[in-house]
Formats: sequence, C-alpha cells, structure tokens
Amino acid sequence: MNKFRTILRYSIDPQSDVDFYIDELLTFCQSSQIEEVMLLLCAEELSVGHMTEDELKQNCDLGKRLKQALDSKGIDLSLNPWSTLYQVPRGRKLHSGQHFRTMVGESGAHSPLVACPLCQKWQNYQAEIFAKLTHELQPVAIWFEDDWRLHNHGPELGWGGCFCEEHMRRFSELVGEEVDRPRLLETILQSGTPHPWRKQWFKLSRQSLLEPLDTIRAAMKEAHSETRLALMTSRPDQHSIEGRDWQAIQDGFGYEPAFMVRPHMEPYTEERALRRTVSVTRQTLACLTGPIEVYPELENSPRCGIYSKSARYTVWQMLESAAIGSDGITINHFDNMGNGIEMDPDFSRHLARAKPMLNAIAALNTDDRKTDGVQVLFSDKIASHLQLPESETAGKIDLEALSLQMQENPSGGGAGGYTGSMQSLVHPSPLWAETCTILGIAHRLTQQIEPDRGPILVNGQTLNTLSDAQLEKLFSGFVVLDALAVETVCNRGLGHLIGIESIQWRTLEQDAYSYEAFDADLVGAHSRMNPRVCAQRPANRVLEMATKNGQVLSQIHGPDHAKLWPGAILAQTPQNGQVLSLTYPMDGGSQFFMAFFTKYRRLFFQNLFLKNGSGGKLLMSPDGTRCYRTETKQGTLFSVLNATLDLVENLSLRHDDASQFNSKWSLLNPDGQWRPIDARVEQGAIHYDLNIEPLSALFLIHHQ
Repeated sequence: MNKFRTILRYSIDPQSDVDFYIDELLTFCQSSQIEEVMLLLCAEELSVGHMTEDELKQNCDLGKRLKQALDSKGIDLSLNPWSTLYQVPRGRKLHSGQHFRTMVGESGAHSPLVACPLCQKWQNYQAEIFAKLTHELQPVAIWFEDDWRLHNHGPELGWGGCFCEEHMRRFSELVGEEVDRPRLLETILQSGTPHPWRKQWFKLSRQSLLEPLDTIRAAMKEAHSETRLALMTSRPDQHSIEGRDWQAIQDGFGYEPAFMVRPHMEPYTEERALRRTVSVTRQTLACLTGPIEVYPELENSPRCGIYSKSARYTVWQMLESAAIGSDGITINHFDNMGNGIEMDPDFSRHLARAKPMLNAIAALNTDDRKTDGVQVLFSDKIASHLQLPESETAGKIDLEALSLQMQENPSGGGAGGYTGSMQSLVHPSPLWAETCTILGIAHRLTQQIEPDRGPILVNGQTLNTLSDAQLEKLFSGFVVLDALAVETVCNRGLGHLIGIESIQWRTLEQDAYSYEAFDADLVGAHSRMNPRVCAQRPANRVLEMATKNGQVLSQIHGPDHAKLWPGAILAQTPQNGQVLSLTYPMDGGSQFFMAFFTKYRRLFFQNLFLKNGSGGKLLMSPDGTRCYRTETKQGTLFSVLNATLDLVENLSLRHDDASQFNSKWSLLNPDGQWRPIDARVEQGAIHYDLNIEPLSALFLIHHQ
C-alpha cells in the first residue's frame, strides 16, 4: 500500500559539529515520520559558487556519515546539489580553474557565474561532480535543482536564453546565415505573426538542456546504476520560452520505475490561502505522460521557521498536495546555514499528526491527470505561437526596469507584459485554473480538446496554438473565453463562430466603467435589484463586444448606472455548441484577484456550468472552499478544503445530478480511518452534517 512520502530538504554545514547535527536530525525524522532526507549541498548562503574539489570532498565525507546514521534508522538519503548552471550569482564568481563559458543574456551582459549549458568544460565538470557523489554515497536519488533552465538567472541576463558566441554560431548554422544577438531578438520578438526563427531558437534552446543531461546521466549510471535522477521544475509557461519538450525531458531523466518530479508550488512564504492555488503544479503534471512520481516543493522561504510559514499552513499545503494525487512532498522548513532543528523543534508533532490522513489519501493511488470537472485548456508550446503587440523597443532592454518587472511579476506579463524582452513570451496559462480553484469549481488542466468531458475554459492566446479545424471541434462543446481569447478568435476572422460581430478595447481612464450587473435569477439572488459586482478594479481595460444573435447575460454600467456594453455574451455556434465571451482579460492585472471574486461571481459560473455540463463530471463547493473530484477503485473521492480562517459549517456540495450520490458515503478521520457517514440530497446539492475547520480539509468517498 502506498504511503505519503515526506522528504526533508536539509542543510548541514560540513565544517560544523556534524555528529551533533546528525543526531538532532535523526531524532526529528523519527518523531516526524520522515522517510527520506534530501541533503542540500552548498546551498544558498553557504554556496560560494560552483563546487570546488575541496568542497566536494567535504560533502562526500559528510554524506557518508549521514547515510550511515540514516541507514541505521531505515531512512533514505537523496542529494540535492544547489547548482547545475547556478541559480542567481548574488556576488559569486567562478573559482580558479573553472574556465566555464558563462551565459550571455538578451541584454548582452555576461554572467559572472551562470554556466552556458553548451560549454563542454562545464558539462564534463558537472558529470564528474554527479558521478563522484553517486559513487561515493549511493543515494536513492540525485535531484537537479530548478536552475537547470534558461530563464531567471539574474536581472543582468534578462528573461530567457543564452546568447553567447556558441549559441549564436549554432543558430546561424540552423538558419543558414550569420545572425547576431540584436537581430535575433528583434526577429523573434517581432509583432504580429511569429517569425519562423522563433521556433528555430526554441529548438536550439531545447537542445541546450538535453545535451548535458545525456552526459550527466551516463556518468551517474556508470557510477551507480540504482541511483535515480530527478528534476525540480519551474512554471511550464516559462519553460515554453526555452522550447521545453517534456517527453524528451522524461526520456532523458528515465522511468526507473517512474519519472520523478518536484513541481513548483506556491507560495514560498505564507500568504492568504484563498488567493494561492496549486494551479502551476497541476499544469506541470498535465504536461507529463506515462508513469510519474510527484513530490511538490513545499518551500519555506527565507527559511526562518515559523516566521516564514506556520505549521498549520504547511500541513494545509500537504493536504492539498495529497488531494491532487502527489506521492509525497519535498519540504523546506529549516534554514540552509546549518542552524538545524533548533529553529523550530516543535514542527515535528504537526507533521506526525497529519501523516495518517496523508497516508490514507496516498493509498488511493489517485492521479491528477485523471481528475474530473470543467476543463482548463492550455498548450506547453504557447510561446511559439504568441503574437506580440506593436512595439518600438524589441531587443532594447532597460535592465533596471526589467529587474523591477521580474520582481513584481516573475510569471511574466504574457504577450507584451514587458515589450522588448523575452519575458513578453511568458503566457499566463493557468489563470482559469486559479479562478476555478478560488470559486470552488472542480476542474482539470488539459491540452486535449474533449468537448464531451465538460465545459472548456480558455484564456489569452491559447487558441493561436489551434488550427481552424481544431477550433471548430472546440466550439462543438460549451466554451468560455476571456477577452483576450475573444480577441484572438476575432483577429483570425472567426468572430462569427462565437457570435461576436465586432470588438473594441475600452480603458478605465477614458470610459469610467464601474460595475457589472447580473439578472437575479442567474445567480440565485433574492435581491430587489440586479446583483452587482465590481468592474473597475479587475482590469484597466475591458473588451466591448457587439452581437446580433447572442444572449447578453450581464451588463457593464457606469457609476451613474448608465448601461455601457455587455459583460458576458452567450452564443450558439455553427457546430451546435455554445460560447460564453467575457469582457474581462483574465491576465491577473490591476486588482483582479481582489475584485473579481464575490459570491455572485461564484454562483454565476457555477450555475452556468451545472446547466451546461456537456457530459462532464462536475463538482462545486461553497464560498471560501476549493474542491477536487477524482475516481478511485474505492469510489468517487471528493476533496474539499477550507481556504479561509473561518469555520465552514454544514457542508453542501453542488452537482448537476446530485441524486446519483444519495447512497453510501465514507469520511476520512484524522487517524487515517474511513468511517460511514450520512448525506442527503436536496435541491440539486449534497448536504452533510459536517464542518471544516480553518485551513483544513475533508475527504469523502462515495461508494458505487
């Protein structure tokens, strides 16, 4: 039976009292029920750059002593060298004898430390480091840090890619003519239809990471064939601008017995749980095929124990990881400077208390790629298809401005979020998934067009990755488009497919739009006036749409109550489907995640989906909660999490055919045991006499 595997990422200073810190760690692991320690090597504050021979010897000596101690307690050892290419220099430089070619950013600046992945000297060095660690310590796995990427290596490099002389030489060979960096950037960031060079650049970028992977993995296999190679990832939309081929990545890392991945998971520092979702984690899993083992990164940064993240918040994140089918978790809680467990010795009891429930969920063998609900469509190749707006600054980068932009919005702006930089090719694909999570709508992320599996939600320029034939197939179902997706369809001359005759962007400063009003029946309200939601804060610009045959479901008003333009239009398609077009771009701009979400917004979308389910297996939960629906061998698993600091009383869940759930139910107790409970169905909802504590979860199984 599978158990939820807790992997502690942990640093010990090799120059400290190693025996003391190992003994302390063993005690903590046993009391916390931790199965594996991932030893961080030369991490963060204790990293002086790429590891030297002396540092390698010190860490091998430390690793041997730690492994012997862990083996005696039945705890596994894995390794996480802090750097491959290197994260961000922060003042570090290459050591004597490290004659690596470093990355050159889109700005033309040379990194003082970050290695170009095509540098043969670095490839040989990295292979030797990993082979030595593998041979000496024989860990269960070595994890590639998420610095194994071409973006986010410091503001001096810009946002993506290496433009060194070797990369420019190879690219020139690819296209058959001499090309320099300014011309390349100007071409791949041109406005309108993407230039063919963009895909060629992504092809070279993809090769840049696959070539060293083959060298490193071969050296490890020769050193100790049983040590697995595992990967931490960043956001798929960021990896899209390095041309990442997820299948090739999986093939390169291997399936022994499964591809082992540590996907990015927010937040690193405790924030309001209602706002933060696991959408990027789930998007990463939706990019993968075949057998996988999933251990999301539960980061505590800057790793100051309770001052960065409370134990309750940490357990909340672990419960949600279990709900999406994770095999376990990789967890940071203690600093990387070697202070040890003393930073938060009470943390262990919280981990141990959560373990029975986590193990019970892991035993169900769920897979997030097989969950049900409405569908969020995305493409991992989106960066190849983005059409950028007109710009006079392509390839001309203000480093100071770019640095600030990266700090404020590390996801990138998406199709023009920062013109002139590779960051403009970062598309915010999971925004519908974040929205559904917050509004209590069970959903799945997918790259497949399956109109019979439920409503399909699309944002931004995702539709530019589809052919006209694929669009027609998409529009045979029930589809929801944000304003940018509507614009994408109309720019292709296909507005008639979605019932939109014309569009025009309106700005808040010029047009003073104020609120959106729904018919009370659409949101099940008992108001004497049409229920209203804020329109002026979710976006600094919205899309005015004109339609002849479409049904206007909401109306944008000015502060004087004057009607301005439709907020949502529902239209029949020639393919016998329906499309809902929204006035808002779901780009997260302005104060979107403050103002877009209200009870009326939740009810509007939930009622719409329940009415137009398109054959999907749906699930909806109350305000302040999030839900997941997954089929298991034991029955249908409903996971419901309370993302607020308030008690949710008398839980009720909505479903388009709730009557089918009027039978046997089980509830997971904190002790990891399932117990029978009663449920009743009234007015299309399933009601339970159950409460959900703040930052907590309920797991319910409906038995067939």
